[in-house]
Amino acid sequence: MKAPSPRPAADHELVVIAPLAPISVGDHFEQGTVPLHLTTLPKIRVPQANLSAVLTAFRRIANATKPMTATAADYDHFGAAADVGVTTIEISDQLRTLHLSLLEAARQAAALPIQLAYHGDGYRPHVTHAHNGDRVCPGDSMDLTALAVLDCSRPLRSITAFWPLGDQPPVT
Repeated sequence: MKAPSPRPAADHELVVIAPLAPISVGDHFEQGTVPLHLTTLPKIRVPQANLSAVLTAFRRIANATKPMTATAADYDHFGAAADVGVTTIEISDQLRTLHLSLLEAARQAAALPIQLAYHGDGYRPHVTHAHNGDRVCPGDSMDLTALAVLDCSRPLRSITAFWPLGDQPPVT
């Protein structure tokens, strides 16, 4: 009798963020408690076998991207029930290029957007309001100096990678 084939490893659901508060690789957060951050690539599904390639591509993009300033635009609500408070961000050419570069790198590594409408032309950069009341207010400027990968595959989210923007050595 032949042994059963091992189950394929589960896919990863990743979000790429620009942290606005200190975070480190290995930090864990319950849903809704991730410190303030700007979403640069909404959730994608990455096959386990492609995880390393996706992270390598994201690291290269972070190293090639200069730090930038983003400006908060307006308050809004996201989610199916419009119950997630966010502050939308003015989309600069540099921020759009960053998003599109991350999206293309993900696609080349066989990772797919979970909700296609939120990527590419549908990308709406935003900062989700924190449950503790922290938020970015319209008109605020934010310095984006790093990218981090948030793994949302489990109820306890985790930071799996962190890279400073620009030609700096990656922090892992």
